[in-house]
Amino acid sequence: AAPGAGGGELQQWLAERFGAAEPITREEGAEHGIAHRLDRETSGALLCARDFQGHFAARLAFAAGEVRKEYVCLSHGLIPPAPTLIQKPLRTLYRHGMKWRSEVAANGRHALTELRAVAHLGRPEGFSLATVRLRTGRLHQI
Repeated sequence: AAPGAGGGELQQWLAERFGAAEPITREEGAEHGIAHRLDRETSGALLCARDFQGHFAARLAFAAGEVRKEYVCLSHGLIPPAPTLIQKPLRTLYRHGMKWRSEVAANGRHALTELRAVAHLGRPEGFSLATVRLRTGRLHQI
């Protein structure tokens, strides 16, 4: 079973499914081969390495800003048609000792987001289809 379908946590599933052929999936210190994921509660892309060399190369590429992270989003409301650069510091808030959400705060970490409307649907409130490019990778940046 896949994660979320009775198979347990993602790391456990990776170790059980691929552990014999891909030893990195059994290594907690190497995050079971997970090089990148979206927020836990978010569905979407997941990057898992097949070996230690690939894992650390991928982590280095993300840390060095060499990976372009661009998403397509459907949003309530009309986003202005001109491309927008959003620069706001984000602070992570914790609840019960776990990362919970983010908020704009003067003492937050630098966050840079490019927003571009692709299409508008419905009026007057409507919806916007937009591309969002994250220049930084902060919790709940989108």
